[in-house]
Amino acid sequence: MARHYNKLAWGLLLTILDFRIQSIDLLADFIGYFMAAAALSALEEEKHNDFRTAKCIAIFLIFVSAPSVYIPARPGVVISVEPGFMMLLSVLEGLLKLFLVFFICRGIGTLAKFAGNGSLRESAKLRWRFYLAVCGLMLFAIPFSMNFESEWYALYILLIVLSVIVELTIFALVRKAGKELA
Repeated sequence: MARHYNKLAWGLLLTILDFRIQSIDLLADFIGYFMAAAALSALEEEKHNDFRTAKCIAIFLIFVSAPSVYIPARPGVVISVEPGFMMLLSVLEGLLKLFLVFFICRGIGTLAKFAGNGSLRESAKLRWRFYLAVCGLMLFAIPFSMNFESEWYALYILLIVLSVIVELTIFALVRKAGKELA
């Protein structure tokens, strides 16, 4: 079981890494979601509905995130905001990932409860709340980001940094679950 949690953690981490050459994402999000779906498929064998639901969301995210492999570069733009359809897909992906993380955290919390591991259960709850707060702010800010004045960039960059930190805490939670629940 530990290797499935490990695969899930690395799959989630791949979704936050964005390494582009020209306009092509070399670490495409759909690869991370594919890894997550495969890991959740193995974890759902524990007959846990939260992991089954999370797997279905991860499969859907594979297709939603596929178009973001290629986003045309805009020279001289510090913070690139995808217009129109790509922004809509970005918001949809963010909402779906919010649900994905919810079901993963709830599944870990439930398994921790059955295993008598109260600290892991509380950690899953706390990290979910932190994730919800930061990602909720990001999802709220995305539609307004096209109209940000330059003085708002610092706040937007702070939200991006917080978003990366919260994603790393979820990565650490899943790794910890792999060690303590396996």
